[in-house]
Amino acid sequence: FIYRVDISWQPNKNYISKANLYNRLAYCYNKISNQKKSVVLLEKIIDIYDQQNEAAFQQLSDIYLTNGNNVNYIKNQIGFHELVFYDEIKRGNIENQLTQTSGLKWVQHFKREHDFSVHFPDENIVVAGLCIDDGGCSIKYFRDGSGILIGENNLDLDRCTNASALDNKLVFIGEKEKNNCGVVASLFAIDPLNQAVINKVFLGDEYYSTQHIYHFGDLYLVDSDHADEGSRYLSAVDIDGGNILWKNKYEYNLLYRQNS
Repeated sequence: FIYRVDISWQPNKNYISKANLYNRLAYCYNKISNQKKSVVLLEKIIDIYDQQNEAAFQQLSDIYLTNGNNVNYIKNQIGFHELVFYDEIKRGNIENQLTQTSGLKWVQHFKREHDFSVHFPDENIVVAGLCIDDGGCSIKYFRDGSGILIGENNLDLDRCTNASALDNKLVFIGEKEKNNCGVVASLFAIDPLNQAVINKVFLGDEYYSTQHIYHFGDLYLVDSDHADEGSRYLSAVDIDGGNILWKNKYEYNLLYRQNS
């Protein structure tokens, strides 16, 4: 027997990672129409060996798109988008692909995760809100069809909770911490069309945890807990008049909340 050996071979010079080997093997499986094995290998790369492997993400996206598996295609593209978020070219390519293939309308980039978003389909408006420690709360309004910023509120609040679209109004609980402990809580109603604060109604200056806001005609019911008292409060608010019509206190063992 005659053998030929490359004595210049070095592990650190000629090493091929398992992720790259799996990528190549997945490519071969895909070429012979065995996409099931190809997907298994590619998912193993992302889940185990290299969570930031662009080649695996791209191969998976191509397979899902070819097979019309839109749900997994979008999930995979979102993962890929997070991976290349700070690369404007790659990020833009993904957003363009999603726009062309999956009904994505637009993307608005935020530097921080926002606290809430609310959709007003009748008004064609999307609202996003963010509160920053000692920095107040910013509420931005975007045109639903284009993502164009159409307005903004900057409120002197520490928190906005329970934000929802009720009667084509943006309704939420705004909270402001007091210097001597406690919190001032108010019910806010804002017109999303012109971003005008319709009214804010003072609810209390203790630590309540609002669970739900219900809407019945011109009446808003604020359903809150008071942890220290072990009590539940229902407050009926006339938002247009700016008044609390009534406020009832209930004990937990006498009245139980029902999910609506």
